[in-house]
Amino acid sequence: MKNHSSFLVLILFFLANSVAAQKKYLSTGISKPIVKEYKTNKFSSALSFADNIKQDREFSILSKVFEDSQVKEKIESEEGVTIFAITDASFSKLSKKEKQVLISNRNLMNQMVYHITIPGRIDRNSLEIAVRKNGGTASLATLQGEKLKVTAKDGKLYISDSNDNSAQLIATDFFHKNGLFHIVEGMLWLDSGK
Repeated sequence: MKNHSSFLVLILFFLANSVAAQKKYLSTGISKPIVKEYKTNKFSSALSFADNIKQDREFSILSKVFEDSQVKEKIESEEGVTIFAITDASFSKLSKKEKQVLISNRNLMNQMVYHITIPGRIDRNSLEIAVRKNGGTASLATLQGEKLKVTAKDGKLYISDSNDNSAQLIATDFFHKNGLFHIVEGMLWLDSGK
């Protein structure tokens, strides 16, 4: 009986310390938004990904995709995601026909968003460490279940997909309400046959 009482006191002690630690964490002001500039825009952790890119003309196509409520709700319902944000300049590198097929097909655009989004908050440093630890190539699973490869060359990071499309990370570690995003130049996905 004495051991049972000691065990109960020990559990209560750990619970009290855990609650105190959480209270201390929450009261430290960590909830202050993280703001980071990109060219003339400021991206904030207080805004959703869609609201962050809406203010930047370099993402007018991707922003239009995020106006779709199904896409926006899916991304915002995830606990934490990292998005590889494709610039309008990347879309302009497609042939006129490829661009028209992709932009006019809502289903394709939605699939593309899930293909450039991975679960979890993965910053540039974590990507670089994963590449080093895995012999030069790290693998990431997208929300769509596809695999993206991360490689490094001359101090730059590149993301490629199973369709041999590749994009370079040109700016990294921007926060949004439920994760991070990195700006990439290049198309990560185009398969109009899907």
